[in-house]
Formats: sequence, C-alpha cells, structure tokens
Amino acid sequence: MYQGVLIDPCCILPCIQFDLRTHDYPVSKKIEGRLRDLARNAMAKQIVLKPEKCVNCQTCLMVCSFKHFGEFSTTLSAISVFDYEEDVITVPVMCLQCDEAYCVNICPTGAMSHNKYGTAKVNYDKCIGCKLCMQACPFGNISYSPKLKKIFKCDRCDGDPECVKHCSSGALLNLDPEDKPARKRAVADSLKNMVIEGVA
Repeated sequence: MYQGVLIDPCCILPCIQFDLRTHDYPVSKKIEGRLRDLARNAMAKQIVLKPEKCVNCQTCLMVCSFKHFGEFSTTLSAISVFDYEEDVITVPVMCLQCDEAYCVNICPTGAMSHNKYGTAKVNYDKCIGCKLCMQACPFGNISYSPKLKKIFKCDRCDGDPECVKHCSSGALLNLDPEDKPARKRAVADSLKNMVIEGVA
C-alpha cells in the first residue's frame, strides 16, 4: 500500500512524481487521479476580499513580502490596503487573476503568462523590467521594486495563500469560484451595504 502522501494538496503531485520515479509503489490510476484532482481544486480557488471585516492590521502585507522576498516590507507586498478614515473602512486590494489579462497579452517577452490553473505568473528569467504590464493593468495591481529591479504581483502562493492563512479577521478567504451560494451571499452583502449607505 502506498504511503507517504502529504496531506497538503499543493505538495501531493511533486511527492507522487518523485516516489514513482525512485520507488515501485503500487499506486492505482484511480488514486493518482483523485490526488491530481485535489491539487487542481486547490489551485482553482480564488481569493475573495471582504472589506467590511478588514481591521487594517497589515498582517497580510507582512506575510506576503516575507513569503516571496524574505523580509517584512509593505513596499514588497503584492497586497495593498487602502484606509478610508471618514468612512471607517479599509479595503485590501490584490491581483484579480483576470481571464483576459492585459498584463499577459502585452508582455513582449512572454515573461507574464497564465499557468494551467489560471494564475498569471512572472517568469523572471524572461522579464526585462519594461513595466508594460504595470501600465496595462486596469487595477494597478502589479508593482515594481527599484531595489530588487523586479516587478511582482499576487501569484496566490501556488494555491495556498499566506495572506488568507494569517488573516485573523476573516477579511480574506480562499474559495472555490464554483461555490455559488457563497458568491451570491457575498454579492448580497455588498448590495446590502450599498443600500444602507444610500439610506444613511
């Protein structure tokens, strides 16, 4: 019986590929297919923002920069948090992982591309730092570090986003986009808030 499969879906595929090359474990096609589905589902999820729960602790910024660059820095985070003091609300903003991504389409070297899970990622071996992707993004969710001479954006941490794991207020969630009840509730919550603001 095959043993040693890691629980984390993002680690399952590398573990299987390594063991199958070096050991003779009898892994059935059904089990292997199921494990691949688990890993695919982990990556298919999307980060959902709930601004009404954000307390501007900036923990998400810190863990993001540390995960990708090894230091705690708001300027190296792929997340931005905007504070509207008059309205008493803070709004976290990050890459929306557009299906028709202008950043991917405009990149002259092919450094920006979608992986098979729909995440737009940067290949730094191809990136020349032209910053066209920054100009193309209609939401301004791509940043550049003069210090590192690199552009950077949210890559969803390959399916296991650190910002979500460390968000204590629940302002960031990692949800399946096909989870329609959750999506409908999120839209309803937003409409409710707009109505309340309009009445006030």
